[in-house]
Amino acid sequence: MLNELAVGLSAWIIQDGNYGEFQKGQRAPFALEFYNETSLRVAEHRGDAFMRRESGSFYQARGRVTHISEDWWAMDFGIAAFQNAPPPEDVRPGTWLEGRVYIGIDPFFYFEQISHSGDAPDMIHDWIIERIEMQTAPFVDAGENRMVRDPTLSGWREIPQTDAWSDDNRSAEYLLHCRRISETPRRALVADS
Repeated sequence: MLNELAVGLSAWIIQDGNYGEFQKGQRAPFALEFYNETSLRVAEHRGDAFMRRESGSFYQARGRVTHISEDWWAMDFGIAAFQNAPPPEDVRPGTWLEGRVYIGIDPFFYFEQISHSGDAPDMIHDWIIERIEMQTAPFVDAGENRMVRDPTLSGWREIPQTDAWSDDNRSAEYLLHCRRISETPRRALVADS
């Protein structure tokens, strides 16, 4: 099982009130969401799920599709993650896929919506935040009224805690270096008493 990850977090997720600020040493419950910029491909070698970190919260990964719904799906990369988008047409539960994925904290899709679906898998784990970094690359004009981080100046600076209302003019991108401390996932952010 995968127990240590670098997980992406955008300031807007905190600003929306879905989580409070994060600090080093904090225990935090959350599910993982994944994104892929290019289509994942069917894996030729099956049987071993893995995630190998490239940079930031981007990983080369291989995993098995565990759940398909009309508007979201889940995979097991050694730890469960979901995507809040319709699944590719050609995949079914049990299909092995691989490719480059971004792993981020669940903004709210899982804990506010998906977890209430009767057949949704349990996906929330407890994590210890061992380190926090903030992206230092400036924004550059990407055309069409879009600003993006300058990929040539990408870098990270360690910080003791997030400050989503002030960091990087309220547009901060964080990297939470986390260690999973719960073996069994659940559906609720707060453990049932």
